[in-house]
Amino acid sequence: MTNALKKGIKSTAGMLAVCFCCAMNVLIVPVPLHAQDKIYKTDNSVVIAKVLKVGSSEIEYKKFSNLNGPTYMVSKNDVTMIFYENGEKETYSRPAEKQDAYVSMPPKPHFTGIASLDNARNLIINENFNDAISVYAQLVARDSTNFTYQEEYAYALALGGIYEAALSHLDLSRNSGNKTPDFYYFTAQVFALMGSTDLAGELWKEDAKNKPPGWISLKAADFIKAYSRTRINSNPEASREFNIRFKYANRLASQNSNLLSIALFRDIINQHPNDYIPYVGYSIPLEKLGLLELSAQSIEKAIVLIRDTAKTTEIKQILDNRLLTIHNKIALYHTANLFGLKEKKGDTMNPQMLMYVGAMLGSGYTSLNGRIGYFLSETTNGSIDAGLSSSSGSTNVNLGLSIYGRDRMFIYGCGLLCNIGTSTYLSAKITVGLSFMNKKHTGSIDIFFDGNESLSKSMPSTITLSIGRSVYFGKRK
Repeated sequence: MTNALKKGIKSTAGMLAVCFCCAMNVLIVPVPLHAQDKIYKTDNSVVIAKVLKVGSSEIEYKKFSNLNGPTYMVSKNDVTMIFYENGEKETYSRPAEKQDAYVSMPPKPHFTGIASLDNARNLIINENFNDAISVYAQLVARDSTNFTYQEEYAYALALGGIYEAALSHLDLSRNSGNKTPDFYYFTAQVFALMGSTDLAGELWKEDAKNKPPGWISLKAADFIKAYSRTRINSNPEASREFNIRFKYANRLASQNSNLLSIALFRDIINQHPNDYIPYVGYSIPLEKLGLLELSAQSIEKAIVLIRDTAKTTEIKQILDNRLLTIHNKIALYHTANLFGLKEKKGDTMNPQMLMYVGAMLGSGYTSLNGRIGYFLSETTNGSIDAGLSSSSGSTNVNLGLSIYGRDRMFIYGCGLLCNIGTSTYLSAKITVGLSFMNKKHTGSIDIFFDGNESLSKSMPSTITLSIGRSVYFGKRK
């Protein structure tokens, strides 16, 4: 599968397909999120622009995709907000019937009481979302590392209709290491308020061990019914801005703003449901968040939408390979669950695992080795080992458990194997080797020397060589 993908990338058409479709997780040089001005309009579209002048009744701008092109004007009555490249923003009032837009701004908060977590929660319970936002903003300003403040602030923003800011705060919180159950609960609530109930259901599943925070548990469902937004309808402006919005969503994903990227890709898909490209882009942040089933479904939808032509044959092959990789991750995740090898609560969607396949071929001896490992710490993993060897007409199968450690490029380990062949016996295994990891830390080329000391006096001890490849699933530790 990996070799097939490399062959595809080597060809010119394959490279163009990968770059254009973003089917692979390519390395993109980080750039600031605010690389241009954004004009949010009352029809739910977003214009990526360079604002030239804000007048008393109109806004003059140039399209960011054509800064040397014509100057456009839009009425302030058709604009809800301007986000400038330096992070500043201007908001404008809008008709009440259009308050369900992707990003809408409530009236300016006026809370003047004590900024405490209890007060902020009481304001939400009493549906005073504007003042709750004000209190949470003060709390986050005091301690931006407090995960509770960040995730509840995002929830308050979403209840106030400020979805982009809510998702931005959640992305920042997750990238800071927040993978607590409450984080996934409030992230699910934000997506539910945005109308994405399928994503909400994947992010949060209540069970005996997974309970919503007590202070909001009785009100959350009512809030979703009362304050969830209306789906965005297609409009010509959004269609003309397709390429810019698609590139921006990809950029967000490359910068690990995955939640915000997902929301933008969903809006693009709503605008262009019969175009396969957004589904490919959508699958990338889903996979990075560990929503593997949804990522696979998105790739499958893209494959169905691609028309069969000579030019699209290679694109389909690349997507088929990508889909197979995702299905392998899903199978590996279920294997981890089967053996009880999964991460602590809040990170179950991103198993820290690896898979190795190696072999040694010779005129009188042949061996094939494999293992599935789970990272117990930053440098240590436990593995289930399996092997098949053939020598002088005799074939042996071995199964066992091993512990491996890593020190830069050096690998070492030990374990216990059960050898099954003409005779069945146990052996102690000692491993040393070299591992050459790729730049993305998603895989490595490994060379292992295995010494097997038989625990039976009648059976010989052996030393074998194995050369193969490891693939890492989940964030490499």
